[in-house]
Amino acid sequence: MQLSAGLVLGPHALGEADCQNTDGISECQHRGNFLGAGATIELRAQLFKFLYMHARGVIVGNIRRRPYAVHSGLGGGGLGLGMYSRQAFIRGEYMLVPTFGPDTYVPPFYDKQVARDRYGLHAGMISGGIHKYVSQRTALELWAGMVIGPSSRRTSLSEQVAEKRVLITFMVSVGVLFDVVLAKGHVPPPKQQRKRKRRVW
Repeated sequence: MQLSAGLVLGPHALGEADCQNTDGISECQHRGNFLGAGATIELRAQLFKFLYMHARGVIVGNIRRRPYAVHSGLGGGGLGLGMYSRQAFIRGEYMLVPTFGPDTYVPPFYDKQVARDRYGLHAGMISGGIHKYVSQRTALELWAGMVIGPSSRRTSLSEQVAEKRVLITFMVSVGVLFDVVLAKGHVPPPKQQRKRKRRVW
């Protein structure tokens, strides 16, 4: 059984962009986007040899500034299966990712929150990572994954940007892993005994 905790960047969602040309000067504005940053925690249990099941909790805030960005953040959890070794792992998981904060935002070159982007609740992720053990039970961990979902339904002043879509984005995490219970079949390496130097008189 393993317990992992770390910082996380993602998911990310593109908003709408528009450019206007005034007196020969072009200005572009990007609005309604989302970029999460926060923390995640996982509990992993060995099912059979290299096969593990994990449960995740995650919470991120939108580092893009409201009301020009959409939503204040999201939090949720996930369940998944993966193949793990002492050095690396790959897994897939289902995630439930409800958002918090308003789903409205100020569209480009406007001053009121009349645009809206509603996210769904369901997403999936395929991720892989590496471990670097610094002691018998503690390791540094780095992983990255492709997130498919949630769905998005956007409406705005421009009909050209109104759409239904499935967000395809990423999550990256760096953290610390602790082996609460050593994996079955894992044989700890023998401790090296310090050799005492004999003094020659």
